[in-house]
Amino acid sequence: MIPLDRILVETDAPYLTPKNVPGLDRTNVPQNIRYVVRDLARYRKVSEEVLLEHAKKNTERIFGVKG
Repeated sequence: MIPLDRILVETDAPYLTPKNVPGLDRTNVPQNIRYVVRDLARYRKVSEEVLLEHAKKNTERIFGVKG
């Protein structure tokens, strides 16, 4: 399993809309990242907050940005 200090979260696949979410269009959009985070956190058995904190720190470290 990928360690949390290596996790990034993104939604740039326009035709891979999250499944089992009523009301979503067929085209994926950045706003759907919340569903990716929800499902990934559930899979990893961590809270969404923990996953988001790691993803934020990883993004800042890798891309040299502050969020």
